Amino acid sequence: MELRDKLWAFVVVAIFVMFTVTLVTVPKKHTTYPLCATITYVDESADCFVAEDFNGNMWSFTGIEDWMVGDIMAMTMDDNGTDNIEDDTVRDVRYCGYED
Repeated sequence: MELRDKLWAFVVVAIFVMFTVTLVTVPKKHTTYPLCATITYVDESADCFVAEDFNGNMWSFTGIEDWMVGDIMAMTMDDNGTDNIEDDTVRDVRYCGYED
């Protein structure tokens, strides 16, 4: 095998390795998405409340302010760059109304 052929084979392998390493190590970009939930539980003594989204996921918060059971909230969520909803974080919350 000539030197030029060896060099060409080395370059091809190096590009393949760099491409593979890049795919493995590049983290997924964080994205945000909207989510609505209804307040299902308020504990004034612990200053916390729980909201249930329409998929049945429960989200807990501290700082009840004037939140009440039955309030509907809109949340801006961050997926933390994963497909697992259990590690998502709430970025913002807004009051949307009340449900009897």
